[in-house]
Amino acid sequence: NSLGAIRELCRQDPEDARNALGTFITYLRGNMDSIQREHTIHFSKELQHISAYLELEKLRFEDDLNIIFDIQETDFFIPSLTIQPLVENAVKHGICGREEGGTLTLHTHREGNDVIVQIKDDGVGFDINDLENKEHVGLENVKNRLKHIVNGKLKIESKPGVGTIATITINDRKDWEEPLIERIAGAVEAIIDEKLPQIIASYLLGIQTGQTSNPLPASHASD
Repeated sequence: NSLGAIRELCRQDPEDARNALGTFITYLRGNMDSIQREHTIHFSKELQHISAYLELEKLRFEDDLNIIFDIQETDFFIPSLTIQPLVENAVKHGICGREEGGTLTLHTHREGNDVIVQIKDDGVGFDINDLENKEHVGLENVKNRLKHIVNGKLKIESKPGVGTIATITINDRKDWEEPLIERIAGAVEAIIDEKLPQIIASYLLGIQTGQTSNPLPASHASD
């Protein structure tokens, strides 16, 4: 779906298409990186992944998807792939269920030693008893990762026709931080992420417009 939206942009606005391809590459890299990590990541990295996902969804749904970032706390660590799946659920199963669309709010704040993360949507909502009576693999995975990695909790509240609130509570302890080797690897990846999407996006856009050129600097073209 995202690639379809980007392909349409290539015809209408090549510069926007270039930026969208960069965002898509960043999102894919974030997915691969998250799958490979068993420890925690800094919230800022998870937020970058979430922002890329929402930017792509905004391409598809335009004004039907409103996004609010109410970020009051950023200095904490969280297991990878715990917030993003909840954001995706809110968009796909909550907001997209309403003909007129809706608003997603990502909120964080601190309460003493605890960090609270909330994902709110004003989508279709559901009967909370249905959640308890059915198996939801995605939510169970999030709960298990929170519990076993940072002793965190996930609470889901919902009401049909009103919307859903997913609340993550984490006791902010320094020993949740990712190991040093992973922090170094993350720093290297951040440098790569800054340059690689632009190079690949430029190359792919060249293919689309028939103006493909060597994306490498001249000094490396013959290596």
